[in-house]
Amino acid sequence: VAELAATRAVRPIFCGVPAPHCERPALNALTTTDREVYLDGIARFNEALKRAAAERKAGFLDAYGQTVGTDGTSNGERHIDHYHLQPNFLREILAG
Repeated sequence: VAELAATRAVRPIFCGVPAPHCERPALNALTTTDREVYLDGIARFNEALKRAAAERKAGFLDAYGQTVGTDGTSNGERHIDHYHLQPNFLREILAG
């Protein structure tokens, strides 16, 4: 993506994965250990994506940072259900 963007003089913007809703049925079906591994994987993925975007001078929208609570799940402020974020989320995060 970065190479293709450079040939067209555009700067790509990547969006991280939001923290999962704490009441998501599949998340609550996991054992404590599996839940911790799953939540850690989401955090690590977002860290890696953010770092890769910075290394390639691409933009990064930190959906995880905007949605994560203290336990690694959603803080509940941006989700409208177990899966979806509020319709105005991207507009607000782009506005800074």
